[in-house]
Amino acid sequence: MTATLKVKHLVLLVGTLLGIFLLLQCWIVPKVQMANVKKDFAGGAPNGKAAMKRAIDHASRWEKLSLIRKHVIENGTDFDLSRFDVVVGAGFYYMGGVPTLPDAPPWSEMEKVGFLKEYVAEGPVDGYLARAAEQLAFIYEKMGRDDDALAALELGESRLEDDASGGNQAGLMKLNRAKIHARNEEYANATKLLDELMASAGGYRDSYTETEVERMRARILSAAGGEGASVSGVAKRSDGSPLVGIGVYLRQSNAINHSLLNDEPYQTLTDAQGRYSFRGVVPGSYQLAIGVSYEQIDGWTYPAMYNDWLDIRGGQELEQNVTLQPLIGIRSPANDQVITGRTVKFEWDPVEGAAYYALHGTFPFGSGGYSNPRIASHIKGSEAEISLEQLYESSGGISYQSVDGKNVPDPTGLLGFGNPDGRFSWYVEAYDGNDRLISRSNGYRLDGKTMGPLPFFYLKARTLTEADRLLLEGKLNEAMAAYKKDYETDPGDRYSLHMIIRLYETESSINRAGKWPEDAMTYAEKMMKADDSGKYAFMLFMHNIETENWKNVDKYYDIYRQSESWQADEGYAKSIYAKAYLKQGKIKEASELFAQALKTDPSHRFVGYSIALDLIFSGTFDSAIAMAEKYPERDYFESDKANWAKMAKALKDEEAAEGSRYRDELREALKLAFAGDEDQVDAWAKSASHPAMKAFMQAVANIW
Repeated sequence: MTATLKVKHLVLLVGTLLGIFLLLQCWIVPKVQMANVKKDFAGGAPNGKAAMKRAIDHASRWEKLSLIRKHVIENGTDFDLSRFDVVVGAGFYYMGGVPTLPDAPPWSEMEKVGFLKEYVAEGPVDGYLARAAEQLAFIYEKMGRDDDALAALELGESRLEDDASGGNQAGLMKLNRAKIHARNEEYANATKLLDELMASAGGYRDSYTETEVERMRARILSAAGGEGASVSGVAKRSDGSPLVGIGVYLRQSNAINHSLLNDEPYQTLTDAQGRYSFRGVVPGSYQLAIGVSYEQIDGWTYPAMYNDWLDIRGGQELEQNVTLQPLIGIRSPANDQVITGRTVKFEWDPVEGAAYYALHGTFPFGSGGYSNPRIASHIKGSEAEISLEQLYESSGGISYQSVDGKNVPDPTGLLGFGNPDGRFSWYVEAYDGNDRLISRSNGYRLDGKTMGPLPFFYLKARTLTEADRLLLEGKLNEAMAAYKKDYETDPGDRYSLHMIIRLYETESSINRAGKWPEDAMTYAEKMMKADDSGKYAFMLFMHNIETENWKNVDKYYDIYRQSESWQADEGYAKSIYAKAYLKQGKIKEASELFAQALKTDPSHRFVGYSIALDLIFSGTFDSAIAMAEKYPERDYFESDKANWAKMAKALKDEEAAEGSRYRDELREALKLAFAGDEDQVDAWAKSASHPAMKAFMQAVANIW
């Protein structure tokens, strides 16, 4: 009896253990393993991608689709030409895509194609199916396989149409097919799809779809009819290799201050030869931007400048190529080098065709931002030995941080390179003889081949003073008093002198005051004598314009003209000096100087003065109209800028109706605007009887 019970117990125990073993092997262990695979993939572990690929390949059908949905589709880019890894434009770049799993290793395009094809063919009919089809089409189009892109969208559309809830998603598939045809200038096919879309009763028609369809119809009509201008070119690297499937964007001047939008009016992809084209472009001022993958930009840069404008006129056929250049290799200082001497020797690889280089530093703010002041410009060779004083005085703008709900100046930003605890970096730019940017050292370096030395260094030649500590504690008034005391004790203390001026600058920014106190100018005068960069001469020049001390204006303008900063800021400085002439009633001198400045200031922000002065001296509206069209004022922001050509044409029409006395009245009105007396301008405007003259007069008076 006892033995029988023991056998039963043993059998039960073995059975239980076997069940537990099977449960572990068939359910718990796989679950734990899969959880680890997902964690490693999301965290970017070295083996994470390979493990995830094996898991997908060996999973059951529904588990496979679930993994693709989470780790491929959710982390991918839909049919949106604004969502490349990196978007690069004239003087800016930023990350275009925001992945769900930012640390996960990227799938190659061919890896994604395999996963997405399977999901489009077999996945559940829902929003993820639509996203899979859009992502697959986007990849195919970037690869130049437009027929495959159209087929992917058509398959997704057909599957979604069979589901009662898929109507709107199916409509987007059809809309994206139309976009591909339109980009390939297959306007009949695009129009046919748009007609089908709007005629459908399947729930396609919503406000977004209708707006997009109307925009596409307008562009197709303009392009197919030969209206507007055309812009085309080839995107490649400097070694001649084409940039295939990159985004190219033609951006109007009033849109360049914000990131790319999905509904940008002019956007396309390059083909297998790197070619792109836009047709039916409305006349205006534009800049080119591109969207690229990390792989395409790794080790390269798009050397576009903030003033790279395309002024497009009706009917024009413009060719504009895009060429990436290799990043400049840096040598020293690098790899967290600690510098204790009184100078820093910057060295980098020479660039073929470079006439000069510009050196920039980078220091962090306490709030997490970075400032990039220019340290030196027009360096002739591939090295520069910079004194610590010059570095300390290379200040950026004034940054702010939130403290107890208030925006206050960030003290680490004010201290800049003078902070011995700061970790600094640097970069260099190469320019040709026409002041065109050739290349730069800062950019994307993502693997061992392109990484090179890291441009980080420390400046340990000084220690924090009591004034520095007060500044870092946010006690600006106490810090100012301490710096002044240090300078009085040692008149050779150039660092304290610089910080006094820096704090005056900060005080002016906080109070939004246009004029600085006279004692600030006394310190600036002393600093100007110790520094030949031109920075302080320009500061004194601007202050004396504000106080209308014309003798000193002339003095500091002449000093500034001899400085190293003159070449970079010539157009702007001449325009400001010309404005000073106007306020003194020296209209002829102002006219000549504005004409010079207009040729060197790419913003054309003062063109209104030149047009107004031309009307006084030339007496012809046609000349003013021609000037306005040749030098369009750039609208850097979305605020409305004056349309000088339109206003000049309105003046011409108004004069034709009013008679000969009209021109004399215009001249007298403009003299009021030139004098800068806002009260007199307002009084004149209230009694003005000529609408076009009034609008022009007020626009001139409001020129920045």
